[in-house]
Amino acid sequence: MKGLFKSFFGASKKEVNGVIVLVSIFLLTIAYPVIHRAVTPGMEPVSEEDARLLDSLVAVLTAQDSIDEARFELFEFDPNSASVDELVRLGFDQRTARQIINYRSSGGQFRLKKDLYKIYLIDSAHLTEVFDYIALPDNVTEPPKEKEKKSDQLPGKASSSKPIEKMVVEKMDLNRADTAMLQTISGIGSVLSKRIVNFREKLGGFVNVSQLYEVYNLDSTVIEALLEIGILDTSAQVCKLAINELSEEELANHPYLSWKQARLIIAYRNQHGNYTSEEELIKVYLVNQSDIDRLRPYLEFD
Repeated sequence: MKGLFKSFFGASKKEVNGVIVLVSIFLLTIAYPVIHRAVTPGMEPVSEEDARLLDSLVAVLTAQDSIDEARFELFEFDPNSASVDELVRLGFDQRTARQIINYRSSGGQFRLKKDLYKIYLIDSAHLTEVFDYIALPDNVTEPPKEKEKKSDQLPGKASSSKPIEKMVVEKMDLNRADTAMLQTISGIGSVLSKRIVNFREKLGGFVNVSQLYEVYNLDSTVIEALLEIGILDTSAQVCKLAINELSEEELANHPYLSWKQARLIIAYRNQHGNYTSEEELIKVYLVNQSDIDRLRPYLEFD
């Protein structure tokens, strides 16, 4: 064969060897898929859609692994005085740390541990981990009740005045109150009233008064005033989160789910079928037990 190339094309020995090597590589490249299928039978090619889904999942897993490797420190801190560096060491991301500082700079103050839920898009799962290290009280101490004033009476003379009847004020149902009713509370204006109603609608209804502390920029003193004339009708039916029917956008619209969690919930559902219980939902990457506990009143698997 070498003689043929040399005599016909007038090629040198090195050129002939180079051609032979190139032809060999070309033949091996063509034969590789056939050999691969013969060695690994039964394997089907992955579709482009599945490949994109797998790539996105790998990206999320890789990002989460890098976060897990850089674990945060746990130490007692006061959110009213902690610096950005201290907050980052505690595990808060840069964006959240700056939001806490900006909230303080604009005149805001954290009086209770739960006030940190007011920070927009704060990671509630991480806040649960550092909750015991917040150097703030859990609840507001109730002020002592004032003693009822006794009516002035002349010595030796009995009072003939009738006892004053207390006016009974109907309690406000927090799951039904509109913006106008909420604005009757001192400290709640048009912006906060709309924010409370919007948060309540996204939740599907309040199931616990502590959820008021999750409303962005709603001060704890205002919440205490609201709870004095407000009640929560727990018998009211909340709007359920149909975990097997809703789209990624609809799931991510719920305050207790992020876009990443919604995306992974949909991917897991497409791969394994509909969810039947909480135990299956917790198998989804980035969904932990604290998320399930918060979502439990709203979950619907039917």
